[in-house]
Amino acid sequence: MMRSSLFRNVWLLCAAVACLQLSVVVSPEARAAEPYPFETKPREVDKETVLKVDFEGSLPRGGEILGDGEVRAGIGVGGSKGLIATKKGEFAIFPIQKERIGQSRFDLTMNYGGEGFGYVVARLRAYDRSGKVLKTATAGAGWGITPSMNSMRRQETTIEVEEIYGIALVLEKTTDEGTVQVDNIELVLHDNDVIYGRSARKLLTSALTSEGLEVTELGDLWVAKSERRTSYFDASRIDENKRYVRSEWQERLHVGTTFHQINGELPGFMLGVSASQASLDLAATKLKKPLVGAYEYFLDDVKDHGFNLVKVDFTKELEEFDRLAAARGIRVILQDPSWNGLEEWVSKPNDPAPAAWLEKAKTSMAHYAKMKSLIGVHMNRPLGQGHQKMLAEARKHLKSLAPKVQLVAEEASVYTGEYMEAPYPNLGLQTAGYNHYAGQPWIRPSNIYHPNYWPLALTEGYFRQIFDDFRVHAVPTLINVPVGPEYRVKSISMLPAQVSPERTGWIHDSGNTWSGWYRYRYPQNLLRSIVWKAVESGAAGVIFDSWGPSSVPVDFNGAEAVASGSVPAGSYRPEELRLADMSESEAWKELGVAGRELAGYQQMLAETTVHGHNTATSNNSDVKVRTLTGRSDPFKVLAISNMAIGEYDEEELKIDPATGELQGYTPAGSVTCKITIEKDYGLIDMATGRTFEPISEDAERKAVYEITLGPGEGRLFFRGKLRLFRRFASKYGINPDRTAGVQR
Repeated sequence: MMRSSLFRNVWLLCAAVACLQLSVVVSPEARAAEPYPFETKPREVDKETVLKVDFEGSLPRGGEILGDGEVRAGIGVGGSKGLIATKKGEFAIFPIQKERIGQSRFDLTMNYGGEGFGYVVARLRAYDRSGKVLKTATAGAGWGITPSMNSMRRQETTIEVEEIYGIALVLEKTTDEGTVQVDNIELVLHDNDVIYGRSARKLLTSALTSEGLEVTELGDLWVAKSERRTSYFDASRIDENKRYVRSEWQERLHVGTTFHQINGELPGFMLGVSASQASLDLAATKLKKPLVGAYEYFLDDVKDHGFNLVKVDFTKELEEFDRLAAARGIRVILQDPSWNGLEEWVSKPNDPAPAAWLEKAKTSMAHYAKMKSLIGVHMNRPLGQGHQKMLAEARKHLKSLAPKVQLVAEEASVYTGEYMEAPYPNLGLQTAGYNHYAGQPWIRPSNIYHPNYWPLALTEGYFRQIFDDFRVHAVPTLINVPVGPEYRVKSISMLPAQVSPERTGWIHDSGNTWSGWYRYRYPQNLLRSIVWKAVESGAAGVIFDSWGPSSVPVDFNGAEAVASGSVPAGSYRPEELRLADMSESEAWKELGVAGRELAGYQQMLAETTVHGHNTATSNNSDVKVRTLTGRSDPFKVLAISNMAIGEYDEEELKIDPATGELQGYTPAGSVTCKITIEKDYGLIDMATGRTFEPISEDAERKAVYEITLGPGEGRLFFRGKLRLFRRFASKYGINPDRTAGVQR
């Protein structure tokens, strides 16, 4: 791309008095997923649509198609014209047609599609008078590709730099593979009022105190407390002598808000396992016990492994199961198979609740509310973004019928909607099991390229946006993760050119269908590290799917089954937490280690928030460290976890077609890392109750600790003096084992 040509186009448009303006003034909108839960909202002003491209007519003046970009009919929304690009690099640029931009915030939306492993990013570039790039801001990095056109949700980006003389939107394809298609681009410019940092701090204090919050300044960390909530603000995010976009200054400082009273009856950090009526019926047969005897065996097994929650769909002997669970202190989330979610409401989600649903809710909750162990009722109808209002009303209605029984729902983004004015009375259940199957970009055995990334992806990667909203509103969030491989016959549809049979073991059936492993066996220590990653991420717990004897023997040969057609099409689980003969799987043993490690900290973890300064850092990217802060008491605990699972060369990685085992990688060993803490005031090993000594410290109380963690291992450390820890441990029922070894 030639800079001189681009800059001339920008300025021929922006400087001309008779420049055609495409901008339209629109009224302020309420921002969905508002992360700032106060009555005094950030100052919002008028906005303009400064760029609109649909490719049906001529391009906006000065717009250029670059590289191999091409406007072509039949690839846009509804078969209209759209922009397509195949090669890596910039493929379009559009100057913004406005005389003055200045510092501002932008909203970008567009439709996208494509084939193969193609990604597109959109960047805003600000230029000075000479055409030099002052700053580049990216909106929606790495937008993924699907074959059909999808609407992008609004992506926000901000340009804050002095002396802007021109600005342009640039589209870039970031991969060599696949194609990208773009249609209907719209860029909205917020009014460019700015504010100095020193004024923002004053206005923030005024806004908070006007709402009755008591503001305490602890250095750069501000804590604003009321009877209902505590909010955290980081003043180091601004420079008092710089100017910032005015409509963002409060959000910029806001780290997060947590409510003192969590909705939902959670006895502590939840470690759960799901089980079905069918799996317990089969277990009873295998054990040669009556069904109630199988219930007792199951609950004892859960308790022995340090777990305290079960998610079940039982209908038989439910009262007896409730009695057994309550006696063991195990909580229950019940999924009623006869209550098929919110089906009556789904077709018209903006209508009031239908009478049939209200009657069903009344009769069901009258029955379930009698259960002593029950904390949630699971609606098994997954709902999307368009059903948020309906779901919010359903939750509130169920709370009015049975206040202690919460509605549990599997939603991808339900908390990011405009109906979230207060914590919803429910538990958030997120299904986080990635589907590892053969296809582009899954020619490698996983769409997560490195095993050390899997714990992050399975607990927070895909749900980062959801977690952020959960943290603001303090909704208990349970992650649901599968534990065993799954073999499916004739279940995956992929183009032949997109699949690598020699790497994946998949067999081509006909057309675009393939047979093979749908989810392969997870590497050793992955499940343990997922538990600790959930702790460090601020989740309320993890539910593993599922307990019970597997449907087929562990030596089930998937390759033979597919090649011979000896088994009908369907799903086969050769490993769960209990194997076909009811023996304990390696995954269940691994989870037992994590469950027992955390069993003594469940109450403490339930009363923490991830907000506040995270002053600890690690020198190893595989070792994650987070400061957990008490919601009501100002204690601080470090959660340190080792995410290193294994090492491998991607070219050697493949799946065994018979067993689903991941081959070509070496399991990780122990990791020794250095943890640096700013303003250190002592560290107590919570497992032993003994002081953990730093290897170095300076006059500014900056201390460095060295710690060794095994693969998947996590540890908790109390920040403070020994006398404070003893009082803290007594309050939260923590009993350190002082006979355990202490690492120095």
